[in-house]
Parts: sequence; C-alpha cells; structure tokens
Amino acid sequence: GRLAKSKRMGKQRRRRGKKGRQKASPAGKVENMVPEKFQNVAPVLQSLRSTNAASRAAACTAVGGMVSHATNAPALCFHLARTGVVKAIVPLMTDPNAHVSVSAVNTVAKMAMCGGPGVCNGLAKRSDVMTPLLSILTGKWVENLQNHIASNLLYGALDLATSLAEECEGMTKELTKSEALARTVRLMLNGSAPNKIREKAAALISVASDENLLFGQQLLKKGQNALDAFIKLLTYSSSDNNNGGAPNNMGGSGGKDEKNQSKNPSPGSKRLSALCGSILVNLAELPPYQKHRGTLIKGVLKSTKCLLETRPGHLLPQLAIKIKQKNAEFESSVAMQQQAFEAKGGGSAIPNWSGHRSTQPFEPILNQWLDVALSCKVAIETTANLCATTNAQTEGDFNRLLSAIAGEGVPKALILQLNEQVILCAALNATKLPQQMVDSMDEEMKQRIKTLHDAWTIIKQELPTGDAVRVGRILGEIGERLLHALANIIIHFPQKALGDMRGMWRSIQQWTTLLLTSYGECSADSLHAKRVEAIMSVHCQLVMKRSVEPTNSEILAKLVQGGKTKQTRIYALMALSHAGLHKSMHKHNVQIGGVLLSVCERKENACSLDELSAAIEGLIDLYSEDDVFVAEVKQLQLVGRLTRVTALYEARLRGKEGTSMDGDEREHHFGMLANLKAFVEYKAEHS
Repeated sequence: GRLAKSKRMGKQRRRRGKKGRQKASPAGKVENMVPEKFQNVAPVLQSLRSTNAASRAAACTAVGGMVSHATNAPALCFHLARTGVVKAIVPLMTDPNAHVSVSAVNTVAKMAMCGGPGVCNGLAKRSDVMTPLLSILTGKWVENLQNHIASNLLYGALDLATSLAEECEGMTKELTKSEALARTVRLMLNGSAPNKIREKAAALISVASDENLLFGQQLLKKGQNALDAFIKLLTYSSSDNNNGGAPNNMGGSGGKDEKNQSKNPSPGSKRLSALCGSILVNLAELPPYQKHRGTLIKGVLKSTKCLLETRPGHLLPQLAIKIKQKNAEFESSVAMQQQAFEAKGGGSAIPNWSGHRSTQPFEPILNQWLDVALSCKVAIETTANLCATTNAQTEGDFNRLLSAIAGEGVPKALILQLNEQVILCAALNATKLPQQMVDSMDEEMKQRIKTLHDAWTIIKQELPTGDAVRVGRILGEIGERLLHALANIIIHFPQKALGDMRGMWRSIQQWTTLLLTSYGECSADSLHAKRVEAIMSVHCQLVMKRSVEPTNSEILAKLVQGGKTKQTRIYALMALSHAGLHKSMHKHNVQIGGVLLSVCERKENACSLDELSAAIEGLIDLYSEDDVFVAEVKQLQLVGRLTRVTALYEARLRGKEGTSMDGDEREHHFGMLANLKAFVEYKAEHS
C-alpha cells in the first residue's frame, strides 16, 4: 500500500535539530533571496585572504554568524559559494594558525547544517571540503595542538562530517575507506577524551554505520575487544539509573569539567550510551554480526528501557528549582562581593565578572538535564529503527524480537512517555486549553499540568532565551520521535501483541486536540507541523488496524483540506476512509465520501498525485461492497464524478508529472488507475 512507501513508516536515520534547515535547494534567482546587507562580500573576501590571522579568524566567525541567523540559509550559502567566499574559507580549515582553523571548520559546519542537501553536496563535490576534513580527522598534526584547541577543532570537524554523511550519497563510503571512521571509533572509546567529543564521534558513527558493510568488517578486524567496548558503554545507562529516573537523578557527566576529565577518565554519559545503542542496532543488521545479533539486541533493549524511564519532562520541576537556586546563590555571592568592595572604599561600581566566567551558574544543572533528554531522544529513535528492521527478518527472528521487546517492557515505557507528552503539551501550550478537555481531566492531571506549567514559567524566567527555547525544542523533538516509534510498533506488531489500545487512543486524541489549537499559526517546516504529521501517522495505523473506535472524522476532514504537509494530508485521507468503514461512522458516510471526492476533483496545482491516489484508494475501499451505502453512492453521483476523475488522472500520468516519476512510483500510479477504471466500470453496471 501507499503507507509502506512512506519514509516516515520505515527506518529513521538519526536526525538533529538544524536551525534554518530546508530540504530543497532554493529556486529562482539567488540574489533575490539574499538580504542586501550580505550582497557585497568584497570586505569579507579581503579579510579571509589577509596575512593577519586575527582578521582571517574574525571573517570566518562573521560568515558563520550570517549563516546561523539567515532566514533563508540555503540561498545565502549558494550566494557565498558563487561569490568565492566558500572557496576562500575551505582551505583555512587547516590554516597554520589553530584559531583560524577552528573558526573556519565551525563556519563550514554551520553551512552544512543549515544549508541542507544542496549545500552539503556542493561542499563535498565542488568545494573540495573533504581534503581538509580528512586531514583533521586522520592527521597526526591535530594531536600536537593544545588540548582545548584540538577539542574544538575535532568537534567542528565531526559535526561537519555528520552533516555530510546524512545528506551526501557515497560520503559514508569515503569516510570509511579513508580510515576516518576508524579514528572516530578510537575517539568515541577514549575515556580520557571530553564527553562532548565522544558524543559527537558517536553521532557520526551512528549515521555512518547504517547499512555500512565495510565499516562492520573493519570493526570486526579489530577483534572482540572493540565490540566489547561498545557493549560496555551500554551499561552506563543502566548502572547510573538504578532509581528508575527519579527527579534527583538528572544524569551523568553533563556538568563535568573537561580539564579534570583527562585526569579522571569518565565512563561516559547517558547520551553516549544511547548513541552506542543506535550503532549496535545498525551493526546487528549486517551479515557478519548475525551470530552476535541476540547479544547485541538484548543489551540495547535493556539500555533503551533504562533511558526511556528517565522521562526528561518529569524532571522539569526539579530542573526549574535547581536553576533558580543556583542563580540565586550566584546573585547572593555577587551582592556580598559588592558589599566587601564598597567597604574597602572601592566605590559602588564593582567590576562585572560575568562576561569572563567560563560557565554560567546554571550550566552544570542544565547540561545534566540535556544529557538525560538527548539520550532519551536517541533511545526512542533506536526503538523506532529496531521495530522497522523486522521486515528483513525471518518469522522466527521476528517473534524472538517481539518477545525481547515486550520482555524488557519497552512498549510500556513508551506509553508512559506518551502520557507525559500529553501533559507537557498542555502545560507548555501558549493558548487556552479547550474547555471540553479541561472538563474531562481529573484533579491529579490538572495538578500535574499546573506543576509543569509553573516549572516552565520559572525556566523561561531564569534561563537566557536561547537556552529556554532549546529545552522546549528538545521536548518537542522527543514527542515527534516517540510518535514515529509508536507508529512503527503498530505497523509491525500483530494485533494480538498490541493488546487493548483504548488508553493509548485516548491520549493520542487529547494530544491531537492540543496540537491543533495552534496549528494554524505554524509553518510547514516547523517542529509543530512535523508533530502533527507524526501523530496523523499513528491515527492512520490505529484506525487501519481496527484497533480503536474512530470518533474524530471532523478533525481528519479538516486536515485533509488544511494539513500543512503533503504527508499529513495523505495520512488524514487514509485514516478518514478507513474510519468511514466503522459502523459508528456510517451516519457520516456522505460527508466522508464528499471530502474524498473533493480531493479527487481538485485542480492539478492544488493536489499532488500521491494525495489523488490516496483519495481514490479510500473511495474504492469505502464503496466496494454492492449492498452497502447504495443510497449514498447515488446521492454523491459517485460513478459520474469518478468517470471524469479517471480521465484527469490518466492525463496527468501521461503528462509531465507522470514522466518525471521513478519506476516504482509510475507502477503504483498506473496500477491505481487500472483499479479505478475497473471500479467505475463495475459500479456503473451494479449501482
């Protein structure tokens, strides 16, 4: 079916939140999309080519700032490439002056992160970024730099390599052949390296190890010790989580001092453990690791369950209290210094030291929470991927995997996360909650929402805006990943294994209502729109499997018409047509059929072929029985209207749209056209 072709329903690559990122390259004239203040790049080029190292470093930093704050980052990156700025920056990644090198690497990494596939491919193929990047990742010269400079340089290089591996075809192969991945493995397993470097190295391996047979073979050649080291990292999440994620347990080494870490090697962090699980799931799919598969999956599931139980949303009140306490202690300390300064006759203007501190007072606490939250996000992604790999397994492997997942209690942990996300969404919602939802809440739920709302208010007051936004964004990303994991579980697990889904369905409906209260204000590429798309995929699967009784045909009809993304509209179409098959929805049949027909009759520029196909499939499913909905078929004038749709559909398939599709898509659409013709012919004879 159509759903199986959607990338949302299959394996999810580890994705990162990327500011300004857009999936498509900018269309039209680039100059028209770049602000006028960025048009003239001559001063920047002059500084980049300067013999003064400070000027070169400052120019690189300035370009990075331009990209980070650009409203259309891809367009700006293409403009910088056309005007020679990118060509001037790339060689500076290995500048003799280390500060210039760090600035250049970070700038190019921002371009790759914000620019999307077009920019990444341009950097890899036309700007020769791989030469300096591989020099940093594999060269001995980096080891001769001061520790903090080498750390910053490697961090930026790993970030850049991860973006390229995510977006550029063949990049993982190049990184593997050059031994860059082998060096990255050593960094990840080095207990004396800063955790931020180890985590960034693990993030690159998590992306690059996906379906990478060569990397798997390289790792096996290093012997059992390398694999054992990966497995050992998994134990960090369980050994550090003995109290089940209680509020006082805000994670691992997020707040540790990097300078002391080299003297006292760290076992890792929760996020490192989570990324390690993602890597081991990738390895378990490779043929050379089949004999290790059972051991790897068992370890990953145990670690994943522990990470899921941390529930970062549940920790928000504790985070708010600790941040407020730390900030108050700092303010009190400053006040005491002020009094001592004045007592010595120094006047009333104590020097402001805040700009010279290496960390803010709240940073260690915030970093601990981030370690918990990011590890939870990766663990959910790993669960989604693990469930999506079942298609490639034999029936015996499939059943063993089901038993292992159920035995570790992973689905139950995901349901707890789901319930928490509903409460979080209500607590963080900027608009007033729907009265019907408020009336359906018990006092305990109302109190939990109030507690989280108060905590969120404190966090926004006590943290800088950027940090508060980051906390909210990560919670939203956890919600989106959770919905993908739930959708994959519903797709791949048999009905019997799912059990009673009514409680989950109630939470999904509540969450949908909350998300839609501010859906009209968001853009199509926003995190909010992605969450609505993801929750529609869960709606679709639950209704298609007849796991629940649909009660939301009005919401589905609105999303068919006004969904922000094409995939959201397709999910809503599929869910709506299957909802119409339920007995409780028969009274709404004319309205449901009318919505599906209206999609089929839209003009070419208002309806994609995929939406048209989903609507046609829904109509065929809904009206295929001879003795059901007879009056509704006549009232809707179904045969006559679909006869006209058939001609329009065929014309589009034989036109420019059809010829631009790949073979699988064409096969699907022409198959659907044949089904439509047969359906119309049959209905014309039997209506």
